[in-house]
Amino acid sequence: MMRFENDRKTRAEQKVLASLLQDNAQIRHCAHLVPRDFSHDAHGMIYLAIRKLISEGKAADCVSVHTVMHNYRRTRSAGEFAYLCTLNNLPVLPRHVGFYAAAMLEPVRL
Repeated sequence: MMRFENDRKTRAEQKVLASLLQDNAQIRHCAHLVPRDFSHDAHGMIYLAIRKLISEGKAADCVSVHTVMHNYRRTRSAGEFAYLCTLNNLPVLPRHVGFYAAAMLEPVRL
């Protein structure tokens, strides 16, 4: 399983991705995000895959996102799929995706 630090930005990124996996229509509230807004390359790649699927009018679920990611990199990882399933099961309110995105973009305070 993929592991990330447990800081505010990482948790906000995870909540954005979880919200989009749970309710694809919420992309309208965070369509301004780009993959480089994510501090973790894996999160940026997941977001890119979700956006691609939604723009094609397809459902962005764990299986389809994992397939798109595989097509980008030509590698498959069971840990990656497990992480997508973990994101999909996070307790989030998808309608709050804008709040999660704003928290994700806040500058880190030292």
